[in-house]
Amino acid sequence: MPPSYSKLFSDNFVGISCTDLVHPGESCSQSLLKYILTDMPIGAMKFYFPVCLTSLLVNIKRWNELKTWIDFIKMLAKCLTFAGTFGLSIFGGLCLEYQFFKKYHYHFIIWLPTVVASLTSIILPPPIIKAESLALFNFYIEYLIKSSRNGFVQRLKRSLLSGTVVFAAFNALVMCGMLKARCPNFWFSKFTYSKDEKAKNTCQRIHTNLTCTNYLIKELKHASSFALGFCVIKCILTCLGKLSSSPLTVLKVFFKSFDFKLFTFIAGIDGIFKTLFCLLNQKTSFNSITNCGISSFIGGLTYAFFPRYEIFTLAISNAIATFFGALLNSYEKKKKDVPKIIEAIDKLPIYYLMLIAVVPVLMHNRLFYPYDVNQTVSNFLRLGSNGKDRDIIYRGISVFLGYKIK
Repeated sequence: MPPSYSKLFSDNFVGISCTDLVHPGESCSQSLLKYILTDMPIGAMKFYFPVCLTSLLVNIKRWNELKTWIDFIKMLAKCLTFAGTFGLSIFGGLCLEYQFFKKYHYHFIIWLPTVVASLTSIILPPPIIKAESLALFNFYIEYLIKSSRNGFVQRLKRSLLSGTVVFAAFNALVMCGMLKARCPNFWFSKFTYSKDEKAKNTCQRIHTNLTCTNYLIKELKHASSFALGFCVIKCILTCLGKLSSSPLTVLKVFFKSFDFKLFTFIAGIDGIFKTLFCLLNQKTSFNSITNCGISSFIGGLTYAFFPRYEIFTLAISNAIATFFGALLNSYEKKKKDVPKIIEAIDKLPIYYLMLIAVVPVLMHNRLFYPYDVNQTVSNFLRLGSNGKDRDIIYRGISVFLGYKIK
């Protein structure tokens, strides 16, 4: 029987100090000073400047207002402050942990510093906290799927058909939930539902002031434009590393990297749903929720064109969020008192708590189960720490596997 991870850790980390793991050839104070002066500001700007710049570009029509620029500077300052405190908490925490315990413990080596580091996320603006917590929560769901030994989950991972059907079911849950409550997060298909009782069991539920034909023409154009824009942005990001090449090379890379499968998925999941929803409401006697479920399930089958863990886990988290919103709305509609436990959950700073819960788990798993953790997590952390995080993880894995640190 192979030894457990904790046993391997105990055997191989004997005599390993923070000097070996975090800052070879330097003292703790020298390493932290170097990090504060070089890696921290460079990594923070690399990671958060594009995020804040995107927010500024979204508000391009308000660039003539002083408030827009003040908000941009405030957001950037908060993000950079968080990035600095996060990095210092982890790297400084690893040193303090060794100085206090005189050795590293399997369960504490990553957990203690990252719990403290994630607490500092309260500095971040609420939209950034929400975006990061949802992304990391989805990465955690992906880890659970990849690491699961359950027979059903194993079949789900191996079979495109099974994965597509389950995704389509989650898509149906999200879309049916939208008839009761607004989806609070990004999704590939959305609509504004009417609360008018006359429209309850008709397709007018989602297009009150338009005929079906005009609505479908408008929405199919929107779905195609959104899909095209999404794919073009992906192509531009791919071409960034080729800007030093000739214009012809850049163009070749651009057109070669255009993902028609992604375009088909994004345009199809929205276009098929809205087309079928109108047809079913006109041609059948089913109620609008049944028609919504059928049409969104069929639309969700386009997942087969672009099967990705990121999209699958996004469907799961959106289904949970939409269901919770629909549950709250149902109590309000029936004029019933919301149960205290649901009311308490609704009042919690849920996204902040998600960050505190998920970050330590992902960081721990990244060291000991790297093959089950989404590579994006590693890329983000490497970028935000200017490569220092990657070096520490490399040394940690080397020691854990019994190799000498180079």
